[in-house]
Amino acid sequence: NTSSGSEDFVGFLIDTLVNQRNVPPPSQGAWREYKAEKMELLLNEIKEKKSTQAGAAIVHALDQGEASMRMSELEHKISLKRQANQALLRRVQMLEMSLHEERKRGETLVARAASPMSSCSSIGSSRGLPEMR
Repeated sequence: NTSSGSEDFVGFLIDTLVNQRNVPPPSQGAWREYKAEKMELLLNEIKEKKSTQAGAAIVHALDQGEASMRMSELEHKISLKRQANQALLRRVQMLEMSLHEERKRGETLVARAASPMSSCSSIGSSRGLPEMR
């Protein structure tokens, strides 16, 4: 009973294929051969669709892998640029600090030079400069 049900289904599939492809049905004597041939075509079609889907899945996986690799390369480049920027920022901060200290020293020297000569002579001697008398 089950085999007749599956044969009916196979017959239905074959009729569907015949109607879709406008192929005339075979004579009654060649019906079994026709069913076997159409079943083989149907199975090949199913296999082809499966392989196409599998191929699409493989292509998708490859694309995803390439995108992931590209993303990690870009993240690495960004990381290197951030590190370079941080190093440059530290250098600029050190230069600003040195400039600030030099300005203070210059202001101190100008202030000392503007003060009376007596205070200069005592400052000069403490720095190892000759005293002015």
